[in-house]
Order: sequence, then C-alpha cells, then structure tokens
Amino acid sequence: MILHTSVRKEKEKNMSPSENEFNIPAKNCHRMVILGSTKVGKTAIISRFLNERVEDQYTPTIEDFHRKLYCIRGDVYQLDILDTSGNHPFPAMMRLSILTGDVFILVFSLDNRDSFQEVQRLKRQIYETKSCLKNKTKENVDVPIVICGNKCDREFNREVQNEEIEQLVAGDEQCAYYEISAKRNTNVDQMFQTLFTMAK
Repeated sequence: MILHTSVRKEKEKNMSPSENEFNIPAKNCHRMVILGSTKVGKTAIISRFLNERVEDQYTPTIEDFHRKLYCIRGDVYQLDILDTSGNHPFPAMMRLSILTGDVFILVFSLDNRDSFQEVQRLKRQIYETKSCLKNKTKENVDVPIVICGNKCDREFNREVQNEEIEQLVAGDEQCAYYEISAKRNTNVDQMFQTLFTMAK
C-alpha cells in the first residue's frame, strides 16, 4: 500500500525522446487504462501529463488513445494510455479495456462522493475480470492500480475522507493512492512515476 496525499513537490524535468531513437524492450512497454466517472478529470490528468496543460472547456470522451515515451533513472518506457468514457455505454468495450490493460488509474473527484463509490466498484470489477483471465482468485491477482483523488485544490468542498480511502487501499501492495490537482499540476508526475515503479 502506498499513500500520497496533496503535498506539492518541485516538478522534475522529464525527457521526451523520439520513438525512433530507442529499441524499447517489451518489459518496458505498458498499456495504461484510466477509468472513473464523468467529469472527474481523467482527460485533464492525461493532458497535464502529456502536454503540461489542461483545457478549460469540458468535452465528453468516448475513447481516446495516447502514447508517450518516458525516462526514469535512465530507462526508457513506452506508455500506451487509454482514456475511457465515464458513462461506460458499451460494457463489452469496458471489459476489453480491462482485459488488455497492464496498469490502471482509477479517478474520483474529492468533492464528489458518488465518483468515489464508482472507483470502489471499478476496482472490484478489475480484480474479477483479471482473475477470470488468469485463473486466479481475486485475492491473488497482481494488478498495479493507482487510486487517484483529483481536485485536491477544492479541499473546502471535500466529500471523501482519508479514512475511507485508506480502507480501499489497505493491505494491497499493488495499490497506491495519490491526491492530485490536474488544474494546478499537483502530484501528477509523481503519480505516474509511482505507477511505472509498480509495473516494473
């Protein structure tokens, strides 16, 4: 279990190498799926990570795919990012996204309790789906997951308490928690770096 709350850190400078410059080993290629309710900031988080900016206008996502090369401690990683719809209009597509994902970010908004309950449901669904794929019990499925509480800049409107979040990640060494603000760029890079470390 890894817990990281909204502590502002100095942003690290990350390299963005050209894909043609590296022969990236398969073990350094990861497919990340980002899931959560509508309007919790999934696309904003990805935009902040990839482009270092956030669009002010909200546009609903159906499904978007992104790729980024990322350097950590001299190693180059390829991250394929799948940004999903918060409405989950196609259950079969949702299941396929989970089956093909290597690592997951589950996003809720700290000022929206319903979105936290959706993250709880999604976490269970990931373990159930992956356990069927790997013929394991839910307790033995090894899936790196980061639970992401977005909009920590709205602390005065907070509806989800730390104790509830700790219960969700307790006892799961492959589940970390970050409180972030995509708007203010708080803890975004640190969250992705932790996800890479868990996936290695």
